[in-house]
Amino acid sequence: MKLFAHVILILITFVASPLPVKAGTVSYNGELTVDSPTWTRPNADGSAQSSAGSYYYSTQPFYVDTDGEYNVFSQQDYDGYLFVYQAPFDPSDPLNGSHLAGDDDVPGSGFRQSEVNVGLLAETQYYAVMTSFLASATGTFSNTITGPTDEATPILGTLPSAFPSEMPSVSSMPSNAPSEVPSVSSAPSDSQTGMPSAAVRLSTVTVDFEGGNTSFFTGDPPTTAVLGGYYSGVSSYEESGYRFRFITANGCTSSAPFEAIVGDYYGQGSNVVHFHWQQSGSSYCIVGVEVSRADGLPFIIDETAITSNTENGGGASTGTEEVYITDENGDSFRIPPNDWGLNDGLLTITSATLGFTLPTTKYIIGLAPGSDPPFCFGMDSVTFTVMPPTASPSTLPSGLPSEMPSDMPSSLPSDLPSLLPSDAPSSLPSDFPSETPSTYSFKKSTKSKTKSKAKSKSNKRVKKTNAPSISIAPSSSSAPTGKGGKKAERRAQQGDGIR
Repeated sequence: MKLFAHVILILITFVASPLPVKAGTVSYNGELTVDSPTWTRPNADGSAQSSAGSYYYSTQPFYVDTDGEYNVFSQQDYDGYLFVYQAPFDPSDPLNGSHLAGDDDVPGSGFRQSEVNVGLLAETQYYAVMTSFLASATGTFSNTITGPTDEATPILGTLPSAFPSEMPSVSSMPSNAPSEVPSVSSAPSDSQTGMPSAAVRLSTVTVDFEGGNTSFFTGDPPTTAVLGGYYSGVSSYEESGYRFRFITANGCTSSAPFEAIVGDYYGQGSNVVHFHWQQSGSSYCIVGVEVSRADGLPFIIDETAITSNTENGGGASTGTEEVYITDENGDSFRIPPNDWGLNDGLLTITSATLGFTLPTTKYIIGLAPGSDPPFCFGMDSVTFTVMPPTASPSTLPSGLPSEMPSDMPSSLPSDLPSLLPSDAPSSLPSDFPSETPSTYSFKKSTKSKTKSKAKSKSNKRVKKTNAPSISIAPSSSSAPTGKGGKKAERRAQQGDGIR
């Protein structure tokens, strides 16, 4: 009956208007193409088809924060099919019990709409899966997911990992925790790489090509890459501060839709980056990939997983592929050839394998000059470490103020308490010397006490005569009457050169 209805569609064009987006609703768009992953589609109730076929599919992960019944609606320009699965979703085993709901078409929609209402639980991962009624069908779709209330808005993407309910207090920190962060100059050195050890590196991040910002050669609006999504014609991709920019040949216009792809390219439920090199007679323009940080800080590649480095698209490598990764320090490393796809396993290369000894602000993945370009290249994930910037000890931290604040008081407050005791005299005594004796003092002679008294006096007299001219004796009228005052008075009367 449905195949007969398809014949009727040749004569009658039926266009159904999509439902309006309302509060509590999230929407997204997608497309099935000949490069989309394939699976064996089940029936709407999750049972197996009587005759299996190959169907393109696209997945959209999402979750909710409120329990309830949710509506998932799809508007297509082809005869589509909609499913909702609870994680884990395995396209190679669609009958594994995680199937929740499915729908071929909404009655009266001309086979251009699908809709399910399904009960969902908060903090649980779900997948909306778009496919087709007929095998090998392609086309575009616009989907919405609507919650039971205006406040219950579904969230697109993967469920974030749990965070601790509260941060540890300072009092619970270990007693042997360092009191300050070691400086770069005192950082321990890695015996193999000569770089600061992991203890003093700023941060390590793995880019898995999911959740980042994807830009396109066509100028279409940037979009966020989601797990299981498929984005072709990519000009750049940025995730966690790391940027992958595709370099094109001069004068070459990048218009090939499958030139550079971010997403589930191999149909294995794992997002990758995959691109095709410029070759004679092809429409591809890519001659390299620049990897950098958006903030310009130096970094290193700790590890990456190569999915494809082959001259044979969809096939085995020949061993002659000459793809290199080069840093700004002039170091270069040939990336080993690898067969196409994930089925034959990943080729993992590490910083020790690469042999890079210094951090850099840029890596270039490119071809050897004069070599024949291979067909394609791909990576599953890349782990980066950003290195601490070198600080100059001769300069103050940039956060210090350049001048004192304008509201700084010009004088001390009048009610500042006195530091003197309450019974301290308000003025100096009348017989206090008018000048304070200098701190200059005469050193006693180190000569032996067995020498004559006359010689000892002579030595003292010489020292006094050569001493600087300083005033240490008050006038006779104001000399204190104590023992010190009498000594000073006798010295003045002797006329020994001290005034």
